[in-house]
Amino acid sequence: MDHLPPTPPFVNAVIRAMLFHVWCIQFARDYQIEAIFFLVFLKVGMLYLIRKTGEGKSLVLLGMVTVLRGTTIDMVPLLGIGCDRVSKSKRQIMKVYECKVA
Repeated sequence: MDHLPPTPPFVNAVIRAMLFHVWCIQFARDYQIEAIFFLVFLKVGMLYLIRKTGEGKSLVLLGMVTVLRGTTIDMVPLLGIGCDRVSKSKRQIMKVYECKVA
């Protein structure tokens, strides 16, 4: 992400406000804000987000789809991760469906 421009302060504040208003996330990490900015506003075609388990990678997806709206397909390799994302998303104002493939 070194070759991409930094997130403008105004956009940073807007993304943080959206995450708080929609998802009740008060303290988003800087990398999450930057990733949402790159995906939504810069429209990067591919973004590798390599972080440890529990560091908030899912919030980037939730933030991105909240801003973009429409239909999003999220494919996860583990059933537990998918179920966790669905349960978190169903608490909000979005329609979320799940499909399990054996």
